[in-house]
Amino acid sequence: LDSEKEISNASALNIELATAGKDTQNELKTLRDNQETILKDASKAHLSETEKLHAEMSSKNNEIKSLKQTIELQQCQRENDIAEMMKHEEVKLKELKAQYDMDLADAKDILTSLKKKIENEQMMRTVAETRLAEVLNADNAPTPSIE
Repeated sequence: LDSEKEISNASALNIELATAGKDTQNELKTLRDNQETILKDASKAHLSETEKLHAEMSSKNNEIKSLKQTIELQQCQRENDIAEMMKHEEVKLKELKAQYDMDLADAKDILTSLKKKIENEQMMRTVAETRLAEVLNADNAPTPSIE
């Protein structure tokens, strides 16, 4: 009887152990499934975060490219403005030089004209002085006697 009871107890214990083993296996399977789900979720979250960061980096790179283009355009515009101002100043300088050359030519013409007038007046003065001297000499000269 004792042995039957022991066998019965052992059998019950084996059934209990088998059930506990199955429960443990089920729990392990559930834990593995949960772990896989957690890893997949974490991987998706990491991938999503990486994609988000990549998108932000791409956006920032586009902003930088846009700013570089804007700066280059502004620099080109400034260079063009400076070149345009230099051309304008060059034209003004040429105009001033042309005006200076004309004024200088006019001044030379005026000087030449004044020199001629002075020379003419000096010649006329010399002629007048010579005539005056002749007249004075003629008045002082003895008049020829009529004989």
